[in-house]
Amino acid sequence: MKVTKTFLPLLFLCSSAHAVTFNEITFSPQEMKTAFQKNELRADKKFDCSYIVKGVLNEVYRNPMSENTYQIRLRGGVNIYFEDLDQKPNIAKDIADLEIGDEVYVLAYKAHYSLGDVWGDKGYAVKKNLDVNKKIEDDLKICINENVKSVQMSESVTEKNNISIDKKSSNEDQSSDSMQSKKLSVDDAVYYSMADKKLNVIWSSLTKEQKDKILPDQRQWIKNKEKCADMFCKTEHTIDRIIELTKYAESSR
Repeated sequence: MKVTKTFLPLLFLCSSAHAVTFNEITFSPQEMKTAFQKNELRADKKFDCSYIVKGVLNEVYRNPMSENTYQIRLRGGVNIYFEDLDQKPNIAKDIADLEIGDEVYVLAYKAHYSLGDVWGDKGYAVKKNLDVNKKIEDDLKICINENVKSVQMSESVTEKNNISIDKKSSNEDQSSDSMQSKKLSVDDAVYYSMADKKLNVIWSSLTKEQKDKILPDQRQWIKNKEKCADMFCKTEHTIDRIIELTKYAESSR
């Protein structure tokens, strides 16, 4: 049975709603990339919320600056970060069980566009199967896909394979992140210095042609980083950039 729901007039903006189905917050990699290519500012607002991206797994790799942060890359150029997997055994197991070529559903929060790819800032869950008609009962800041299409699911999909979006869990993750950031004080400058040196090494390894191609993007990234209010923020931006440039260097060889 189709679920009807009245939303705010501008559906491309993030919304907090009741009884929305997973199907209504699911995007393909192409839909996400097209949104950013058409209007990056509008897409930044559109994906400043929780969403599901459905795609084919291309690879899983570790953040070079963190032993417990991994990244899922989907075909079509969408990358999702999963942090602190040593503290999230269930999510770690789900990711470890994946195979290249698997069709997956990834629940994530927020996204940005850089070097021709979409980067999901925080991954919460990944599943091979999902009941897209399952309703999201809790209030949650979610991204509504106004062009959503019906997704055909196998009859073998069961309740235990559903992604459970839990507002309390999300709040606990955010609270944990906040507490962790407060612990960083004197060491912030040290961590930033390490990340900055690593970034400089990667940048220096690029050819002139590679640098020229992304120079405008690099300058914009520097401007964005300088808007950070503290060293912790700068370090996070720099680590993200290390991953992006590493992938860029590998893909353009």
